Amino acid sequence: MPGRLFLTRDVAEIAKVAGYDAPPPEPARRNIQPGQELLVLTSEGFQRMRWGMIPTGRKNARGRPVMETIINARSETVFDKTAFADMQRAVVPADGWYEWTGQVRR
Repeated sequence: MPGRLFLTRDVAEIAKVAGYDAPPPEPARRNIQPGQELLVLTSEGFQRMRWGMIPTGRKNARGRPVMETIINARSETVFDKTAFADMQRAVVPADGWYEWTGQVRR
């Protein structure tokens, strides 16, 4: 499951393939983190959205709402979980993803 994304491709190229008008040019991003805004493709075209979601209806062991950001979901259960109720879907264009481990590799 991805921890961080990168997008270095020109968004005009993505728009052309998707059949939408090109949004304003975006700089290449090599470290898109959960919680940051990024360009996504919805049924209405390109929009800027925050990557991740705060689940609805989830409570912790003390009965308090869970306010953690979720960035991944299993495709086979996403429509059955209450955390994903009333969520809209979007396509997140990315050239790739990687896990941030904090370890330096040489």
